[in-house]
Amino acid sequence: MTITGVEIDMIVSDSLKALELYEKIFDVERIEVTDFGKGKSEAVFSIFGSRFHLLDENPEYHLFAPKEGVSQSMWLNVVVPDIRETYATAISAGCMEIQPITEISGLGIMNALFTDSFGYIWMLHQIVKEVGYEERLRVMKTNFENVNDNYLKILTWNCHDDFFNKFKFISEYDADVYVIQECENPDLIDPKNSDFFKFVGEREKDYLWIGHDIKNGNERGIGIFVKKKDHTLRNNNWIDNGQGHYISCTIDGKINILGMWVREEKQHYEDELLRYLNKHETEIDSSYIIVGDLNLDERVGVKKTSREILRYLDDRDLFSAYHQYFQEIHGCEKKQTRCGNKLLNENWSHIDYVFVGKNRPVAEVKLEDPNKWLEHSDHLPLFVKIKLKNDEMSE
Repeated sequence: MTITGVEIDMIVSDSLKALELYEKIFDVERIEVTDFGKGKSEAVFSIFGSRFHLLDENPEYHLFAPKEGVSQSMWLNVVVPDIRETYATAISAGCMEIQPITEISGLGIMNALFTDSFGYIWMLHQIVKEVGYEERLRVMKTNFENVNDNYLKILTWNCHDDFFNKFKFISEYDADVYVIQECENPDLIDPKNSDFFKFVGEREKDYLWIGHDIKNGNERGIGIFVKKKDHTLRNNNWIDNGQGHYISCTIDGKINILGMWVREEKQHYEDELLRYLNKHETEIDSSYIIVGDLNLDERVGVKKTSREILRYLDDRDLFSAYHQYFQEIHGCEKKQTRCGNKLLNENWSHIDYVFVGKNRPVAEVKLEDPNKWLEHSDHLPLFVKIKLKNDEMSE
């Protein structure tokens, strides 16, 4: 006799405790449960006829549970008879809300999302009324057609001087906003450089710049350039008493951007950044997009201060677009943004960022090939595409 079937295997830190949790939330039928001590116990059960198998985490057998802070790409979807009761039970049992109960009347369903204490994401569905495939297809098509997909494209780059000649290397991104560090004062550029002014738009309207650093007799600073003619740029004129290179501005009267080039002034990079953030703790919130060369990398800086900065941003619901998009942990990045020794292509660090609010979905992140960019700067350009909310869209 041939036996076939599908079983969902889940690695957890403690199978027996996980089973207890799932029994509180769902109508669980136990099939097999073994208790051989932590690291060796298992539990097999079913929910509405679907078979699940819990196994204790045990690195010796290459069994690894989900890591804290790393999002899972697979959901467990359960259709329940009473979504409100099941969802309330899950939350009261210690699960964390991802999406509250949401009714999609055109499709005849309600759904919700939560993550359990073992790192797994569960989606709950309740069918309110049966809707045929053709009708569901029509409703979804209408909804998609009515959505105005509007995005803000941001590029940050520490150009390492001579931006007036290097701008052509990044113009291909066609970004809405460019935040450039170590660039010269645009007011000093020769008006005959028509290509540059085609890039930045009209003078004194489509860019902001501040600089205190002097190199070879020239001022260097940070510039924010709005390339699109249909965007406006307003300086928020934060008073910073000459500390560092920071620009707070508003795009289209709706989107707040804080551009940064963190320098070692009186303290180490991380201390300078934390000092600035604390100075503006009542102004910085999730409405801000923080962009630039933050010189923040706990592997090469002060780890305690770096983590304090990340906690500060997390408390304001701000997260790194790169880390969220690629599902990586701070300090364990697979791609770096700066090379400390361009000649040997070594001493890499991840110090350039775009921090966005959790209510702004990240649609795309690009960090280009070092072989192409290291001849121009010791930093790589970081490109981020953000989905705007309806009330942020330009009219």
